[in-house]
Amino acid sequence: ERARYRVRVGPDGDGDPGTVNIDRGERKPLQGAVVTSNVPCRSDADCMPACSCHPRTCISAEAAAKCEPRKCTANCPLNTMSCGGGCMCQDGMCAAVLVTSR
Repeated sequence: ERARYRVRVGPDGDGDPGTVNIDRGERKPLQGAVVTSNVPCRSDADCMPACSCHPRTCISAEAAAKCEPRKCTANCPLNTMSCGGGCMCQDGMCAAVLVTSR
């Protein structure tokens, strides 16, 4: 099951419009970046993390259904969706929200 996070896209005070805050309902949001793919979508449900342990891109939900189970480490590398990022549909394309700092 995929976690859902409220993502506020826009400058977070550093002046970079590609920087986002990932609001997980905690006091301090995670810092992140949005990376758009070429996968079309209509809603967030159309987008899923790529078939890898620490994904950095999003694929279609249809393609994700064919992913093979994996054994992955429990670490949280930055610039991935691990430990707080996720996929969303933005302007008709799937976009990955990568955690860039905690």
